[in-house]
Amino acid sequence: MTISIKNINQFSNLRGLERESLRVLKDGTLSLTPHPISLGSKLKNNTFTVDFSEGHLEFISKPVKSIDKMIDNMKAIASFAAKNISSKEILLCSSMPLKVSEKEIKIADFGNSKEGALKRLYRQGLSTRYGKIMQIISGIHYNFSFCPKIIDEFCKNRKINKEDLYFSVIHNYFEFMWLIPYFFWSITNLCKNFCKNEKRLLK
Repeated sequence: MTISIKNINQFSNLRGLERESLRVLKDGTLSLTPHPISLGSKLKNNTFTVDFSEGHLEFISKPVKSIDKMIDNMKAIASFAAKNISSKEILLCSSMPLKVSEKEIKIADFGNSKEGALKRLYRQGLSTRYGKIMQIISGIHYNFSFCPKIIDEFCKNRKINKEDLYFSVIHNYFEFMWLIPYFFWSITNLCKNFCKNEKRLLK
């Protein structure tokens, strides 16, 4: 079987998105309230959780075959969240946090279970190594998995394993990934406090 761009979409490749967004007050300052009860448990919910801090929402779409369905699913999730957070809050569309201090940012509390404690411990480690402000930068993660038929045929014909296939895809991505920040991040606004004493970086 020959796999090409023309026939690759007939297979059941799965796609999904994970989008992060900060809850902020209407004056742009970070919301310091706990994760909204209206969005469910941040530990057990497969759609709404938090990334690093209590105010750092993460939306997770279901894995689907269609790119359009994936985007529509994320739109519906984000719309539901916007309607079910406090009326005093909005979801920040920018990836960069606004003016905020390290002391203000509350590491997410996932409860006293073993799983919850490990999640909090992991975030405490990130805080120590990189600082809290760095951790509340919001991003979008694109998840992709090949149809098992593609993996079986492709790997069998080339005598490689599944991991080799995915690493080859990642290698190709690395070659062109500089285009993404070039087109989308070159005009991002940045608060001065983000660079602390390194104001020269803003030049």
